[in-house]
Amino acid sequence: MAEPVSEQEEIKTGKTVAMSGLIKQKQYDWKDSNLALFGSDLEKNVKKDSAATEKAWKNAGSKVGLQIWRIVKFKVEDWPREDYGKFYNGDSYIILNTYKEEDGEELCFDVHFWIGQYSTQDEYGTAAYKTVELDTFLNDAPIQHREVQGHESELFKSYFDNITILKGGADTGFRHVKPEEYTPRLFHFCGTRKHVEIREVPRNKDRLDSGDVYILDLGLQIYQWNGSGSNKDERMKVGLQIYQWNGSGSNNDERMKWNGLGSNKDERMKVGLQIYQWNGSGSNKDERMKVGLQIYQWNGSGSNKDERMKAMQYCIKLKDERSGKASSEVLDEGSTDKDHEFYKALNEDDVPDEAKKYKAVDSQKELFRLSDASGNMKFSLSKKGQVTKTDLDSKDVFILDSKTALHVWIGKDTSVNERRNAMSYAHKYLQSTDHPFVSVSCLAEGMKSKSFELALAA
Repeated sequence: MAEPVSEQEEIKTGKTVAMSGLIKQKQYDWKDSNLALFGSDLEKNVKKDSAATEKAWKNAGSKVGLQIWRIVKFKVEDWPREDYGKFYNGDSYIILNTYKEEDGEELCFDVHFWIGQYSTQDEYGTAAYKTVELDTFLNDAPIQHREVQGHESELFKSYFDNITILKGGADTGFRHVKPEEYTPRLFHFCGTRKHVEIREVPRNKDRLDSGDVYILDLGLQIYQWNGSGSNKDERMKVGLQIYQWNGSGSNNDERMKWNGLGSNKDERMKVGLQIYQWNGSGSNKDERMKVGLQIYQWNGSGSNKDERMKAMQYCIKLKDERSGKASSEVLDEGSTDKDHEFYKALNEDDVPDEAKKYKAVDSQKELFRLSDASGNMKFSLSKKGQVTKTDLDSKDVFILDSKTALHVWIGKDTSVNERRNAMSYAHKYLQSTDHPFVSVSCLAEGMKSKSFELALAA
């Protein structure tokens, strides 16, 4: 009989025993995972050996911009640039933002690992280890962040015009299946002018909120549903402007802007939309007119401009991905018959989102100290309420819990063990709270972090 594989061997070889063949059905399965080895000598040695040989890091952080990788079976794979901002709730990702401070020449970094709702413990652990590995590759210069689906930091959100959360893993996307085999998806658009989140939800009628906007994607038929109470920003985010691109071979008739047969100036102004048709160089006049006549937009007087704009933009993107073969229609809750195909397709069982129940009851800030000055590692509450920089000590690690985010601050004179155990203690601490999914950032003394500064000032 073969000897059982130890946890240490799993890290060395990339093997897994307990999680082998796991079906991703349990929400936040990774929440109670053990990161005890995170920061240990073993982990440090593995990280040093692999950082230099990891192919994914070849051009990481070499110039200003965003780079994203997906964790696939313990490996790091490039995420297509056209899919930046799109995440599957069964996967884990690493995101590196490279930038320069104003009037500065030195490259600065923020590296995030993003954990999906149905990501496994294996993926969570791999993403965490690989993030530290990337940090090592960049000479410990980045500020590290942990992001959990639905609880992303404002910094993370700022990288994208919008964030789209899809069910399953990346291999379940439309481009990997035939149109007739495509699994229908219902997307919920919710947010403000600053940020709109697009999230796939169960195709269930109870999920419809009259105050928001939805898209039902049936593969080759796409419906936009505007709730009777949705605001202008929500509907406009669906898509305010669809721009026309004219191929080199198109003629004047083909390039015309289409505003809808029978529509007058007042109607078009009231809708507040300009609909432009994208024309491929190989398309003919009949094809282009057919595409134009299949886009319907109806905006209620109280619709939210940002969400409507984003939803229509998303419709156009879906159609573009399907080579223009999909048709779309905009529906209004108040005037859409209950027997419409849209409602008939909402026949899935609902699955409650467990994340909603994880929110801090006590909003008072807490500052914890991690120190081994006594000869033993001690994690203790240092202060509650208002916290300032004067409460920090360069000789120790401090963990600031603002209840909406967790900040790990590593003093410049901390011991090796304190530094190595900082993130594992932060992870273990969050496991014991009522808000385990808040974003986590880890920075060394002297690093600049706007979110940390704001947390201290609040």
